[in-house]
Amino acid sequence: MLSGTARFTLLALLALNTTGCITADLGEDGATVDAGTSPSSPSDEPETSSWDPSAPDTEGTQTSGTASDFGTPCSENADCESGYCVDGPEGAVCTKTCSDRSPICIEMCVAKCECPSSKPYWSAEQRTCLAAAQLAGCAKNPATGASTFTGGLSEAREIKIGAENHPKIIKEFGGEYGSPELRRYVDSIGQLLARTSERPNLKWRFTLLNSDIINAFATPGGYVYITRGLMALADDEAQLASVLAHEIGHITALHHARRYGQSLLANIGVVAAAVVGGRPAAELGQLGAVSLLQSYSRDNEYESDQLGVRYLARAGYDPSAMGGFLARLRAHSRLSAKRRGESPDSVDQFNYLATHPAPAARVDRATRLGQKASVRNPMTARDIYLSKLNGMRYGDDPDQGLIRDRDFLHPKLHFAFRVPEGFSMFNTSKALHAFGPGKSRIIFDLAPKPYDGSMERYVARVWGSRLRLRDLETIQVNGLEAATGVASLRGRSGTLDARLVAYRIDTKTIYRFVFLTPTNQTARLSTDLRRTTFSFRRLSRQEAGRLKPLALRIHTVRRGDTVNGFARRMPYADFQIERFEVLNGISRNDALRVGQKIKLVTTQ
Repeated sequence: MLSGTARFTLLALLALNTTGCITADLGEDGATVDAGTSPSSPSDEPETSSWDPSAPDTEGTQTSGTASDFGTPCSENADCESGYCVDGPEGAVCTKTCSDRSPICIEMCVAKCECPSSKPYWSAEQRTCLAAAQLAGCAKNPATGASTFTGGLSEAREIKIGAENHPKIIKEFGGEYGSPELRRYVDSIGQLLARTSERPNLKWRFTLLNSDIINAFATPGGYVYITRGLMALADDEAQLASVLAHEIGHITALHHARRYGQSLLANIGVVAAAVVGGRPAAELGQLGAVSLLQSYSRDNEYESDQLGVRYLARAGYDPSAMGGFLARLRAHSRLSAKRRGESPDSVDQFNYLATHPAPAARVDRATRLGQKASVRNPMTARDIYLSKLNGMRYGDDPDQGLIRDRDFLHPKLHFAFRVPEGFSMFNTSKALHAFGPGKSRIIFDLAPKPYDGSMERYVARVWGSRLRLRDLETIQVNGLEAATGVASLRGRSGTLDARLVAYRIDTKTIYRFVFLTPTNQTARLSTDLRRTTFSFRRLSRQEAGRLKPLALRIHTVRRGDTVNGFARRMPYADFQIERFEVLNGISRNDALRVGQKIKLVTTQ
């Protein structure tokens, strides 16, 4: 996070639960605190309409409403000719009864829908289809042959969306990784797989990002991204290929186009206004771009796994690599949960904070798919892959700060602080997040604008101007002027206490904490969070100079080497053995073989 020249907006994507959300505008720069589901959190349901109309207030005889009545705003059943007023995304609307055909069924790309069996009327979802049909249609899925609702997103528009967002994504994830050789290696594997897909003529582009976050994703038009963190976790070339093949599957199966079409449905109020009011059509194209990096539905993930296995087999890779890497990803997720003080089994709820969660069911399914695929002399290329990884940067880039156990240290910006025990840090280009027990969370960032007034006024009148702050006070922290205040936030899952803390480094630089705790956990965590508040300090040049980044080194097992012995060489204060096991996909009970190659994290 926090490069030496950048100024960032508070990014408080507070994934404290998966059910409710609250939004509190902090005022200064349009920043928000969202205590609900993170935009990168996957949905447990297929990508359909996000709302379902409630049952009518009264039961009655089915009548034949008129087309003009369908979708008309209402407040009660009596307002509608059909006799049914249901909840919609923008308020209550009139609906039609089952005695009439549905206007259209856009979601299924067929001429009619089946009437909902549980209710005597068409759901308000069909109202959205009526308006969307004027703007968009369906396309044949090149990977499956099925008809898919795309919102009229053409291939040319796909490519344009991908190209426009490419530099933004690179910037967000810390740029491309510095090794040209490793970037070419990744691209060569991706190009081989893409040629086996149903869209070989796309101008595919595979990018290796300089981020330790374990992730991969794709955007429309043939743009596929993986992080060096993901490469470090994979055990061989076939496992890396399985990830790239999965992402190719998202593009060939038109998952982005489908999501684009569904964004039209979700934003039908905007669409309808454009149709009626003559808003420029170019504005409609922006609707699909806002969710490029959002997660896919479970069905989409399964379909991409299936397609990925197909492409692996066609390219000659071991098709079992898909299940093998997902198992590795699941093991990493379980360890991350343990480090946060949570149950490892929580990762099987399909709500892990990643764009591609790997619950047990998905691992098992991918394993079965791999077993069914037949490849003569399947390729894994493990030795080649590990040789490419040797010396690769591991963990954080010093330009974005370094995580060392509970400490965060920034050698370029010269500051440091310590999070409480049980908190697991997660660094991004915009902010540092720390997840703790009881769904508590810490967000640390750099204020986007300079400010030369008092820090108490900054917290109350600038940063937290739209919050009802209490307990405002000016404090001194290791020679720095600081201020703090508290606010209560309310969401569907309960109330949260938010403590804001701001520190002045100089007339241009202010650093900030947001400490978030469920109200019933605040008292228990207050002492630990206070220690974090007062741990913030300047980092001397001598200290900064002694900080060394981490690297991945490949070692050959010798006689007498053990898992425990290698693990103790890892520069971590906790979970040394577990980290080594996940990194190498082995168990502490496994006997290492002489000549076996293993991955080890070391200081450069």
